[in-house]
Amino acid sequence: MVKLDGFIKETSRLSNNLLSMPRKCISKSHYTLVDGYQIPSDRTVYLNVIDVCHDEKLQGQNPKEFNAYRHNSSATKLDRSFLIFGRGKHACPGRYFAVNMMKLLFNEIILKYNIKPENEEIEPRS
Repeated sequence: MVKLDGFIKETSRLSNNLLSMPRKCISKSHYTLVDGYQIPSDRTVYLNVIDVCHDEKLQGQNPKEFNAYRHNSSATKLDRSFLIFGRGKHACPGRYFAVNMMKLLFNEIILKYNIKPENEEIEPRS
């Protein structure tokens, strides 16, 4: 299951448009970040996830290429290099359910199909 967790994490990292959803500042006047930058009320903010997901310092060598063995921790573990489920107190509470559903989906695919190398076709099992 550790390899499957790594595969899920890498797949999620490369399809990072999940976090591109806009966030709206709902504070009464403004929200102040740790570095002192202030976001005015009702301002829409976009998170630049591509920089995090494709940063060589955070992701290792060749961050734009798929490497199923890049991660060796649980797909639900929160860390600085993996923002798909958020961080801190705002982390997604359904991340365990989501990852378990992905594992069930992969299990069904493996049971129903003969998985072959890239140059051969995938045929349904009978």
